Amino acid sequence: MQQWAALIANPDGRAMESIDEFRRNIAMCAAVLMEHGVKLEIPKKERTPEDVLKESMGELGMMLGSKAFAQGLNFYRRVKEDIMDVNSTYEEADEDFEIYEDDDGFYFIDEKGNEVPCDVDGSPLE
Repeated sequence: MQQWAALIANPDGRAMESIDEFRRNIAMCAAVLMEHGVKLEIPKKERTPEDVLKESMGELGMMLGSKAFAQGLNFYRRVKEDIMDVNSTYEEADEDFEIYEDDDGFYFIDEKGNEVPCDVDGSPLE
């Protein structure tokens, strides 16, 4: 508790001493747990596309340096925004109308109540 208090009170001044003490304590705790047969595992988490992008951006930053990493980070943000835009577009499209199928093909009902012939995705046929 004294180490936590010292770290909180003065994070810049005594931080290195406190951090070293925490590292030693964590190593000792892990050793005791392993001696008694307690498995130490990293919690499993489902990887998302965003996680994959973050990992690849980290590796790219290590390879290319700060200037290229900044450009890559901008690329990552654009890709993320595009993915979110596409997802929201599909969600909006799903909420707007329902597609039906009969012997003549696919159709949806517009605001006026008319049947509009369309393809499987809901795009009107010409």
